[in-house]
Amino acid sequence: PAAFLETNVHGTFVLLEEARRYWKSLTASGSPKAQDFRFHHISTDEVFGDLSGGQGFFTEETPYAPSSPYSASKAASDHLVRAWQRTYGLPTLVTNCSNNYGPRQFPEKLIPLTILNALAGRELPVYGDGGQIRDWLHVEDHVRALLLVLARGRVGETYAVGGHCEKKNIDVVRAICELLEEMAPQKPTGVSRYADLIRFVRVRPGHDSRYAIDASKIAAELGWRPRESFATGLRKTVRRKRSRRVHIFAAVVLVLGILTILATVAGGEPLGASGVVTLLALLVVILATVFEDRLNAWFARKRLLPGTEHAAATFEEDGYVSATGVTESR
Repeated sequence: PAAFLETNVHGTFVLLEEARRYWKSLTASGSPKAQDFRFHHISTDEVFGDLSGGQGFFTEETPYAPSSPYSASKAASDHLVRAWQRTYGLPTLVTNCSNNYGPRQFPEKLIPLTILNALAGRELPVYGDGGQIRDWLHVEDHVRALLLVLARGRVGETYAVGGHCEKKNIDVVRAICELLEEMAPQKPTGVSRYADLIRFVRVRPGHDSRYAIDASKIAAELGWRPRESFATGLRKTVRRKRSRRVHIFAAVVLVLGILTILATVAGGEPLGASGVVTLLALLVVILATVFEDRLNAWFARKRLLPGTEHAAATFEEDGYVSATGVTESR
C-alpha cells in the first residue's frame, strides 16, 4: 500500500503544486494561455466501491466508498484535486472511467494476459467463480471522451465515463477463448480447447463484485457515447497481436533494402557481402513480421514477454495480483 500512497496521494500533491505554480505564472504575466489552462485528473470508478446486488449505477454524485488500499488512495487523489480547485481556483477537471481494454495494453491485465497465456498453452486464472461484473470501455472511446472533456468540459466538474457494457469476468475469458478457436486454431501441444485452460483461483482481498457507470452526463453535455461494441472491440483486440510498429519498421527496412540493392546493381557493381547481408536482414524482418503471432506465443511460453511471468502476490492498480499473475484492467 505504501507505493499507492506515494504515487496517488503524494504524487498528485506534487503535480497539483507544480501545475498551480505554472498557472499562477501564466496569470501573473497576462498570458492568454492562462484562460486555456486545465489540470485534467483521470481517475477510476473503483473509488465508488461495490455495486453489490446487481442494481444501480455509479454517477458523478455517488458517495465515495473505496474497498482496497489502491482505490482509497485514488479517492484521496480525487479529493485533493477538488480541494485545489476550490481553495486556489486551479482550473481542474476530473473523469472517472470504467475498465479499459484495447491494443497495446500492459500484458498482465486480464484481457491481454488471457490471450497470451492461451496462445502459450498456460492456465487462464479467473478470480472466484468469475461472476464479478465490470463495465468494459474500449480505449479509443475513452480517449475521445478525455479529449472532449479537456476541450469542452466545465471547470470544476466531474464526468463519469463508461462503456455501457457490463460483462462477467468469466464471460470475457470465454469470449476470448472462442475468438482464439477461430483465429488461432493451431493450439499449443496438449491443448484441445482453449477454454480447458481456465482455472478458478482465490478471490483477492477487497475484490468488488460489480462496477457499472451511468455516463448520461457526458452524453448530455458533450455529446459523447461509446462507438465500439464489446464484440467488435474484443475481436479487434484479439486479432491485433501484431504491432503497427513492427509493420512500419518492416516496410521501412524493406524499402531501404530494395533501394540499396537497386542502386548497387544499377551502378554495375556486384552485389557483394553488404548486399547479401541486406538481403538476409530483409528476410529476417519479413519472416518475423509474418510469424509474429507464433513468436509471441513462443516468447510467452518462455516467459520472455514483460508482464506475462507469474507475478508475486501484490497489489497493483485494480488491486490484487494473485500468484497466478492476473489483474483486471484499468
